[in-house]
Amino acid sequence: MRTRTIYEHPRMDRLINHAVSYPLALVIAGAGFGKTTAVREWLKKADAPHAWISLTDGDSEVFWDKLCDAVDALNSGAADELRIIGLPRNPWEASRIVKMLREHCTEPVIVCIDDFHHIPDDSPVLGLLNTLLFEQIDNLHLVMLSRREPAIPVGTLVSKERCAVISEDELRFNDSETAGYLSMRGLRLTKSAVEQINRSSGGWVSAIFLMSEGIRSGSSITERRDIERLFSENLMVLLSEQERELLYRLAPLEPLPAECAVEAMGDSGAARLLDRLVKENAFVTVDDQAYYRFHPLLRDYLVRFCPEDETQRNAYRRAGLWYLDQKELSGSFSVALFDKAGRTEEFLERLNHPGVHRLNYFDTEAICAVLERLPDDECTIYPFPYLQTIFFLLLSGEPRNVRIANAMHRTMQEYFSSHEHPYRNRILGELIVISRITGFGDVPKGIEPLEEASRLLGGHYSDTLRTSDPFTFGLPMLLESEWMRAGELDAAVDRCQYNPYELVADGFGRGSEQLVLAEAALLRCRMNEARIRAV
Repeated sequence: MRTRTIYEHPRMDRLINHAVSYPLALVIAGAGFGKTTAVREWLKKADAPHAWISLTDGDSEVFWDKLCDAVDALNSGAADELRIIGLPRNPWEASRIVKMLREHCTEPVIVCIDDFHHIPDDSPVLGLLNTLLFEQIDNLHLVMLSRREPAIPVGTLVSKERCAVISEDELRFNDSETAGYLSMRGLRLTKSAVEQINRSSGGWVSAIFLMSEGIRSGSSITERRDIERLFSENLMVLLSEQERELLYRLAPLEPLPAECAVEAMGDSGAARLLDRLVKENAFVTVDDQAYYRFHPLLRDYLVRFCPEDETQRNAYRRAGLWYLDQKELSGSFSVALFDKAGRTEEFLERLNHPGVHRLNYFDTEAICAVLERLPDDECTIYPFPYLQTIFFLLLSGEPRNVRIANAMHRTMQEYFSSHEHPYRNRILGELIVISRITGFGDVPKGIEPLEEASRLLGGHYSDTLRTSDPFTFGLPMLLESEWMRAGELDAAVDRCQYNPYELVADGFGRGSEQLVLAEAALLRCRMNEARIRAV
């Protein structure tokens, strides 16, 4: 069966049509995302003359020759003037190009430069483009297709409405487009099969094409021989043996920052390799948090070649140590990494000191997986990481997590109430803090529990409760939740001005006294007083 090869892509046509209304349209994505095809297909429908330049290297003079040849087909007089002036290397020469273009661009014209990433950052081509983009040349529209952002002030150009950017995420096929593409290829698959292909490929059209070819030849969706050939022929063959070894061992660690890659591998070349791959292909990307990520298909391919030997276990451990030292990460992977390294006891020991390291709420699932394999009394050997674990599990609200946390809470309460330990009182104080905040477990009767917790903590703040944690927002509760019956507002105001959370957490709820008084004034319709209190 003959099948079409070009997919009609209305969404992409609309994107390009909008972008080309600006002096510069940047289409930035890795290889195989369909940049060239999308723009070429749009140009076939565009009602404007255009020139196309395909770059294969970064030589400035070669670029200039190709530009002149492309312009020759549109305006031979303009092309001759470009050849005479030559590639500008100073502001005066660039101003001559600007003047010439203003004279010749009497109607809209589009100049497309494909594979612009070949142009080095210090090329005079970039200086000329900067000049053209900040000058007012009304009918000149540049379209640059590149695997990386060029070394021009893109942010400034966007803010001045001189540039529009089409990103890799916008080029990805969605489920509907993947279904349409497969149908065009003669494959009508179920919705779940299409979703699986799109999920596996990440919307990367080259991967979708290869998977479709495999299915057409009788392979199942899960078979990826053709895609693996793509990696072998287009990526791995270009790498040295040492670089391939680095990639195999880095794959199980991703996503990861460059610093972590260097630390885990003990090789500064790891960062250079990742950076080079981001610039050269679509298989490795870097997100806005500077985390390097492998395409899922590439990651699966690399992981199969990664030996789970002592070298790899050491890599897991070093990566875990690096994450432990990062105090402000929004998500840490230390638990799983130490677990893979077979060093769980070391991980718990490093956390078993107050005020040193904290577990991360985002690690709850990995924590549970580790705890299930450890003896029940481990919580009495490593109390501080277990206190944080209990707190996070209770906060999750999931019945299974709550059961695990309650059992550990009872074990620790019974053990440390009757056994000596250097930090016995602090541990008992933390258990009260957990019970008071989450509402689970027993708390002392007759007094405010956090007062007793503060006494046991002995002048220290809680290591379990931190003001920076997202779940602390809204604590302490506001007056409306405490005042329930007529005639009790005065008592509620007095009660709520006292904030016991400040006894155990630095800065927790500071200023709540004025907040309570401002809310009370509102409830009494004393608007002036409410405004004064709320300032």
